[in-house]
Amino acid sequence: MGRGRPKRRPPKPVESSEDEAFMMPIGAAVEVRRDDPGFAGSFYEATVTSHLLSDGGHGRYTVAYSTLLGEEAEPLRETAAAANVRPRPPPEEREFVIHEMVEAFHSDGWWAGVVAAVVPPTVTGDRRRRAYRVTFPTLRETLQFEETDLRPHRVFQGGRWVPAAEVGKGSPLFSEGNQVEVSHFARNFSGSWNPATVLKVIGATHFLVQYMHIGKDDESATEILDSQYIRPSRDITNMDSRYRFSPASHVEVLHEGGWQPTIIVKVLGSEINKNYGHGLTGTVKNGYAA
Repeated sequence: MGRGRPKRRPPKPVESSEDEAFMMPIGAAVEVRRDDPGFAGSFYEATVTSHLLSDGGHGRYTVAYSTLLGEEAEPLRETAAAANVRPRPPPEEREFVIHEMVEAFHSDGWWAGVVAAVVPPTVTGDRRRRAYRVTFPTLRETLQFEETDLRPHRVFQGGRWVPAAEVGKGSPLFSEGNQVEVSHFARNFSGSWNPATVLKVIGATHFLVQYMHIGKDDESATEILDSQYIRPSRDITNMDSRYRFSPASHVEVLHEGGWQPTIIVKVLGSEINKNYGHGLTGTVKNGYAA
């Protein structure tokens, strides 16, 4: 999960504007959304230090971060668009359940994730310490957190806090039971797309899927991931004479249970029943390249 130094932008102070009526006051405790590469929409605690006006006339803030430091170890200061600044959510201490959408405090900021597992509590003296395994669907990473470093994932919308699971709830890209294909970029999969089934919809863009061919001990593996890694499945049917590929064609080949990208290097067989040599091991018969 990435970290980095934010880019500084020269501020343009203003004495007053209509936007200021809707701005949070100077000194307000806020959180600032970061969309820099590697930050994945995480939020960082800060304090409003002044109001600004951008060249387009839209309200902006200067903020001093609470957890991010500048080059001289002082609180980092930068400008932020009003749309990326929100109040700090009210505290809510409680237990969490599997597949609940949460935010985890990690690398000085709050990151959106999903509870993947509840860790058996440990007892220290008279205190029970609970922990959870949290998956970050956009990053495809899973880390363990104590309960004190988690909070419910909420969105500040229309001046109130709304559970993230209710935002965009009516329009998920996939539904439970849908047959899909999931991309892999690990070394063992070489960018292949593997068949899976959607087991559960988590919010508008996160899904619990079960793989058909990947797993250990004869059990299908499951994963919580973002929609960017999922596409609808395709029916595998024998291709008719309309489909012919020439050398150097970019295709996908059904190989070891998944669709893998490759290039046709040689056309084999007759005009009616063709096979193709490709960049992966072996050949593929007519009807199994796409």
